Amino acid sequence: MCEFFKEGTEMDKDPPTTNTTVDPPPPPEDNTTPDPLLQQPSPQDDDRISQILSHYASSDTPTPLPAHLRRAAPTPEELADLESSLVNHPFFITQSQIDALSPSEPLPPLLDALQQLKYSPDENTPLELALNYKTDGLFQFKMGKYRIAASIFSEAIKTLEQSGEKNGEEEEEVTAKIDALLPTLYNNRGVCQFHVDNFRSALTDFKKALKLKPDYEKSWKKGIECCVKLEKWEEAGELLEGGKSVGMKDVELEKKILMGKGNAQLSRHKEKSAKAKLTKEAFVLMERIRKSGVKMLNANFLQVEGGSDAVVRIDADELVWPVLLYYPEYSTSDFVKEFRETDEFLPHLHEMLDVEPPNWDKNHEYGSADVDVYYVDGQRGGWVMIEEGTALRDVMRQERYYLPTNGVPGFFILSKKSEFCKFFLERMK
Repeated sequence: MCEFFKEGTEMDKDPPTTNTTVDPPPPPEDNTTPDPLLQQPSPQDDDRISQILSHYASSDTPTPLPAHLRRAAPTPEELADLESSLVNHPFFITQSQIDALSPSEPLPPLLDALQQLKYSPDENTPLELALNYKTDGLFQFKMGKYRIAASIFSEAIKTLEQSGEKNGEEEEEVTAKIDALLPTLYNNRGVCQFHVDNFRSALTDFKKALKLKPDYEKSWKKGIECCVKLEKWEEAGELLEGGKSVGMKDVELEKKILMGKGNAQLSRHKEKSAKAKLTKEAFVLMERIRKSGVKMLNANFLQVEGGSDAVVRIDADELVWPVLLYYPEYSTSDFVKEFRETDEFLPHLHEMLDVEPPNWDKNHEYGSADVDVYYVDGQRGGWVMIEEGTALRDVMRQERYYLPTNGVPGFFILSKKSEFCKFFLERMK
């Protein structure tokens, strides 16, 4: 027996050949007690298991675990340690934690190694880097972080485009993979821009994707959707025709474009008609103003686009003006939207100063009977006081009155009781 075990210790050698037939040793006797868990359950065991399961299913209060299976609940300190270890583990660390690290502070060794493995240009080819960025971008997109996803896809695009400039021609297989990946990256970035309403940037990306891959149906559709959002109906129609040339079919998009084009044409027609009508009305109104004898510093004030809604108009063959009344002592003003040319100043002043006295008139010096009305002398400068009882059209016909460039007559209100009146008139001569 000793010789047998001695020869068998060298596993890399074959045992010696002999002609002697040796009977195999008898199997060792098994004196151990059989493991009940390894034995086939008996019918009685099946019944017992069924009873236990029925008990757990029907009992409102579950039977407690045996003592040797129980584990004490973790303490608050243990939970805090576990949370800290998870938060700081490289696999769970967030970008904000990385950004919070000081530039002079090195990354944790394991995290640094993982970053190097995934993003280092020394450890990855440009294609591998771009694929890593693509994976991260898709993850951020699914999380709803569209701006972050767009920036990640931008890194992937930059990596591939710069790799071509630096390394020259790639191998044919790698070049084919890059050519297939770039339009996908442009399309994905465009989708991210679309989700944050950057429709112009998104449209640019979809066009780039289509330039690299003309049969990219997704980019055709998303590009058309961008044009719809931007109301670029002509360009949307061009993209639709381009998509159809590669087999794209989308009835809903086609309906939107047709309706958009129709509405745009209708809007242009209405706008053109409105301008023509405005031009005609403005011409009639300007002739009426000239006939009233008003001298104007700007004869085209009615043609200013985007001007105020408060403009002169004709009502019952009378000019109705918007008028500004300035109170220089208190740097405030009142606006009379409809001041008929036959109206005098006193009724309007009474309504604004007497009916409900202004809160800025602390000294009660600005009643309608206590004020004088002035306008700027358009010929020599200085001030011209308006006599009481003079109508607006009579004032505007005076030799020294000129209508301001914005077409809104303006007058200055000064109190005869205030010391400011004399000071202001002297200073502004």
